[in-house]
Amino acid sequence: MDRADALGARYVATGHYARVEHNTGISVLKKGVDYGKDQSYVLFGMTQGQLARTLLPVGGYRKEEIRQMALDAGLITADKPESQDICFIPLGDYREFLRQRTSGIPGEIVDLDGTMLGTHQGIEFFTVGQRRGLGLPKTSVEPLYVVHLEADSNRVVVGPESALYDGEAWISGVNYVNGRAPGDGTPVSVKIRYKAYEAAATLHLRPDGALVRFQEPQRSVTPGQAAVFYQGDTLIGGGTIEPAEGKPVACRKGESLSSASTG
Repeated sequence: MDRADALGARYVATGHYARVEHNTGISVLKKGVDYGKDQSYVLFGMTQGQLARTLLPVGGYRKEEIRQMALDAGLITADKPESQDICFIPLGDYREFLRQRTSGIPGEIVDLDGTMLGTHQGIEFFTVGQRRGLGLPKTSVEPLYVVHLEADSNRVVVGPESALYDGEAWISGVNYVNGRAPGDGTPVSVKIRYKAYEAAATLHLRPDGALVRFQEPQRSVTPGQAAVFYQGDTLIGGGTIEPAEGKPVACRKGESLSSASTG
């Protein structure tokens, strides 16, 4: 908006597949009509002042309709293949992209009891829920997954798939798009990552954010990702997922699992 102000522009238009409706002085952020291409998730941080000046012209159309408009207008991008995930990463190779821009710090890969199973070349190359590419010997009876990344100790914690599930999520930095928090215990559907299915939940207000309680435990609720709240087509708000309070993490040497969990 600062750039728009400098140019003397009243509105800013973007190509996001989402919609803005202006109702009696309140701007409502809604999903795009093409649910498969909806991008409202990435706009959860917008304020009323920003939405009032935002135009989302493609949100009322399906992607096929927009592509046909581009063909009819003779635009050179009409036949351009769709980008997947992060569009600026060549060939979608995240690890190589990070390798060229970071200097990974080696650390330990440990299980939930703190037993060292192997080493890694940087926790930035791992993500919660990852199973492949761990570089561990096949000594476990069941497959191992990344269940936690310990930034402070630079450790990758692995465990069984059952350890990936959470029944709730703590959310910080919550922004409510209409400027007002809903009532405590409001039923919502929640996206915990961009391409995730929405999960039924209740939203509980906290002084420092919100607590989301899911109807069914969710897999790979990842700290640092955005959790975005919806009611039907309307985006209510969202914030950043924080580490779960009381969730077991790997023990340090000489420490019991219970003491590591309660800290």
